[in-house]
Amino acid sequence: MLDSEVIDMTRKMVATAALVLILVGLAAYVGFATNEQKEVDFVEAVERGLIEFQIREIHGIVSLDLLIVNRSTADHLRIVILPGVVFYSVDDTVQDLIVVGRVVVLVCPGEHRTVTVPIACADMRDAQPTNETRFKTYVGRIDLSALESLIQAESYQEATFRVKQFALWLLLDQPKNRRDFEGLGLGADFFSAFQALFNATEEELGMLCLTFTLYPEAIMTLPAEEFYFLSIAFTFAGIPIEDRQDFYDLFTSGIPTKGELAQIYSLFETAGIDPTDFPVLTASTGGTT
Repeated sequence: MLDSEVIDMTRKMVATAALVLILVGLAAYVGFATNEQKEVDFVEAVERGLIEFQIREIHGIVSLDLLIVNRSTADHLRIVILPGVVFYSVDDTVQDLIVVGRVVVLVCPGEHRTVTVPIACADMRDAQPTNETRFKTYVGRIDLSALESLIQAESYQEATFRVKQFALWLLLDQPKNRRDFEGLGLGADFFSAFQALFNATEEELGMLCLTFTLYPEAIMTLPAEEFYFLSIAFTFAGIPIEDRQDFYDLFTSGIPTKGELAQIYSLFETAGIDPTDFPVLTASTGGTT
């Protein structure tokens, strides 16, 4: 056989294989595009035994990787995971997880599909879940109109990790003053923003934060110009600092700063929640006692 014939035959084989792959993909798409596709609420799908799920990995308390298995051998499922869905920890001393964003996943018959779901912690006083935490095989939903309004607000979705979690805890646990909150770390979004804004390396920022964590009393003796620069830098990076006490509390306990509480006040207003119902938001000092 001539070399040119071999080349032509190879090209035809490649073209045929590509066509088969396209047709297979098209068939899968058509399966979802036709009336055979069934849209089902995630909680309902679990209750009816249409799907199985497993939490594969938890990324801090920001998101989780959720494995969904379509148990049907015939039905294409369009699973809708809505804000307010709750994943229950087996251990009562560990926080449950609440979904804080809408996620849609398409699952073919018998298919295993992993999707990332935005989450927050529900029970402020309990321990934070880890990848070793076991969750129950059923799910629930928090039917609280204020929670739904909060999560669906565009300002909530655009807020920092800390503001999102503190706002949710305030709504569910209603701490009376700033020191009633459990503390949080600075959050990956803060580190990313700070490094991008000020061209700081990860090592430089890490050393800065470690210094104030080990020696928080140094905050109170910083020269005015240095403190002013740091407060502006942290504010621009997503954690608003109003005074030295804010800065000190951030590194000693991780509770919300007064600036963050002011953001939550505005967030509640935007979401149609009356912030005056929460004393910690209306106190002139941010609720500090």
